[in-house]
Amino acid sequence: MTPSGSKIWRWKYRVGGREKKLTLGPYPLLSMKAAREARDAARMQMNAGTDPGAVKREAKRKARIGESFKEIACSWHAGKKAKLTPRYAKHILSRLEANIFPQFGSLPIKDITPPMVLEAIRRIEARGANTMAHEVRGHVSEVLVWAIASGLAETDPAAIIRKALSPAGGGRRSAVLSI
Repeated sequence: MTPSGSKIWRWKYRVGGREKKLTLGPYPLLSMKAAREARDAARMQMNAGTDPGAVKREAKRKARIGESFKEIACSWHAGKKAKLTPRYAKHILSRLEANIFPQFGSLPIKDITPPMVLEAIRRIEARGANTMAHEVRGHVSEVLVWAIASGLAETDPAAIIRKALSPAGGGRRSAVLSI
């Protein structure tokens, strides 16, 4: 029984000499037979060398955030937009929705490769929007870096293609004075 008064099934186990407890489920909703089956499944994970509590936490985190690029990008944007002006935050999201989500937004983030990102960015360059292509690549890279920090990805394919893009052009030019 917890301090709040709820009754739950728990399993006490040790990993690396440390005692841990795994919550299997609430008492009246989870029968004793089901609790024993859950405990046995957790014991099998432990025998395989993994911490069942860590597996459960990872599954909860992935369910909360999602694994597709679009879901992760929306989570990243939700956290970042508090630090941005509303107008710029809207621009970032609309750029991703128009240029990136149709290409690989539904794919799991771990399946995204540098050629996929390069193809999406090349489509922007084909429209003649080189500066926009560089900005969108930067946004994609920020999403991927955030995913790496969150443990959802291992690499940043958008950073790899940076040198493969056409120059952004534009830049500052000196004034031309007519005489």
